[in-house]
Amino acid sequence: MTVSHDASGEAVLEHEENIVGHLHHVVSWQTYLAVYIALVFFTVVTVLVATVHLGEFNTMVALSIAVVKMLLVLLFFMHVRWSGSVLRMIVLAGFIWFMIMVVLTMSDYASRHWDQGGSAAPNVPGVAPVVQQVNSEQSNH
Repeated sequence: MTVSHDASGEAVLEHEENIVGHLHHVVSWQTYLAVYIALVFFTVVTVLVATVHLGEFNTMVALSIAVVKMLLVLLFFMHVRWSGSVLRMIVLAGFIWFMIMVVLTMSDYASRHWDQGGSAAPNVPGVAPVVQQVNSEQSNH
């Protein structure tokens, strides 16, 4: 096993016994510390943003911060930044699928007709009276 440096100055472990010739990246502790500090910072920002009333944008801001934190973990802790193009494509496909699911969920959430009481009563015969009865029981307690 030998150690070399790539163009950015990061150390790379070269395993001579590896048949594929794959290079394993050794990430410096300074990089891990910087990513950790960024994750803690974004966690604090998430908590602080949760205390601010942004109306309908609260969820969007929280999800945006979560995506940034997810990218930091994915790129640095899971070493996707230094992996091959096939793995990057697989990760990108997973990320795109995740975003499709988030967009579909948010569009469903935004298209619902919420009443003033904060609950949605679906247009199913016999369900609306049950929802109203449960809401009135909860308001009585």
